[in-house]
Amino acid sequence: MADYQLSKDFFERDAHIVAGELLGKVIEVRDGTSFCSAVISETESYSGFEDKASHAFGGRITERNRVMYGEPGVIYVYLVYGMHVLLNIVTGNQGFPAAVLIRSALPRSGTFLMSERRFGKRPDQLTGREMASLARGPGNLTKALGINMEDYGRQVNGIYGHRSISLYDIGSSPEYYSSPRIGVDYAEEWAAVPWRFCMKEGFSKF
Repeated sequence: MADYQLSKDFFERDAHIVAGELLGKVIEVRDGTSFCSAVISETESYSGFEDKASHAFGGRITERNRVMYGEPGVIYVYLVYGMHVLLNIVTGNQGFPAAVLIRSALPRSGTFLMSERRFGKRPDQLTGREMASLARGPGNLTKALGINMEDYGRQVNGIYGHRSISLYDIGSSPEYYSSPRIGVDYAEEWAAVPWRFCMKEGFSKF
């Protein structure tokens, strides 16, 4: 099966379905002559006005979260602690705020570039722990792939100058499990909903 880009229709669905089906898909970042890609291994979904962990809880619309109310397949990036960029993809219908956070991925190509961005070292200089954590965790993932705040509001698979962020189906169907989201204890009962999706260990078809 040939690789193909995910269409807008893929994202125009319930955030929880999209979050599960993004596992095993490839995220690819091109910028000029630089290129890297990784297989998505962990996601979280945020959906609707009642989700207390969502930036759109209660129908809030701010300059930061406004794209959550827009077209599906749009990139929503934001800063945490003033330094870590987190990558989300908007899902569902316009006017209904929902998005999927890409939490972790397994490097597929461009490992040398990812290693330099994350640790300032060549891949052969990394410890086993460093190599395993190249794109593990949402802040590490964006740093390794070179995703930044300039990507806010851009369409997945769109080309912006010499830059693009694309998502591909490579024909993989990994097994996965769901669990409560991480770091959202403030969301009260919404902290316990099983909207974190993780690829089961041992999957390597990429």
